[in-house]
Amino acid sequence: MVSEAESNLKLIRTYMERSKRYSNFAGLSGAFGGIYALLGAFAMRLYTLGLPQDQKGLGFVITWSTVIALALGTDYLFTRRRENLVEKAVVLRLTRHMARVALPALISGIAISIAFVHMGQQDLLYPYWMLAYGSAMAALGISAPREVTVLGWSFLALGALTLLVQSFGPIGLVRAQFGLVMFMFSFGFLHIVYGVVVARREGW
Repeated sequence: MVSEAESNLKLIRTYMERSKRYSNFAGLSGAFGGIYALLGAFAMRLYTLGLPQDQKGLGFVITWSTVIALALGTDYLFTRRRENLVEKAVVLRLTRHMARVALPALISGIAISIAFVHMGQQDLLYPYWMLAYGSAMAALGISAPREVTVLGWSFLALGALTLLVQSFGPIGLVRAQFGLVMFMFSFGFLHIVYGVVVARREGW
């Protein structure tokens, strides 16, 4: 009986250690995600300048859907590249856990996005994205490296600041421009810094 309990405890510790190693390998994916976010922000700024107001929502959706698809595709490729280092059972268990924890915040972000685009207020969405993403990352803190928790709380702080400026700051384009700038800093710059730090420590 004691031997079986020791065996189970050893197995649990092995899974936890491998899960943590696996989660750390998300660094390079984060760096690429940051690059895609910056490119998307520049494309958003240039692509929508000459569009009529009734077409800006479509341009917004196309631009950021492309960015998300690229980020997810890159993450999938890096996950496959590292998959041989971790047992598939560990990968599957970790992925399911992350999905359960992060999904509520991400669903909230999607619902808010649909509403804002429908109202033609998509330029004011950026702080809500930052808050939803930060909530998801902060919720993963127990089963993820410390960098993920720091990243999550950084997004929450920047998202709250951006929302306050958009709500009480100068009226007009300044609000939307500030939101886009803060989006570039958070989703772009912070992701790249996170990715480089983790990838240099854990390997490219």
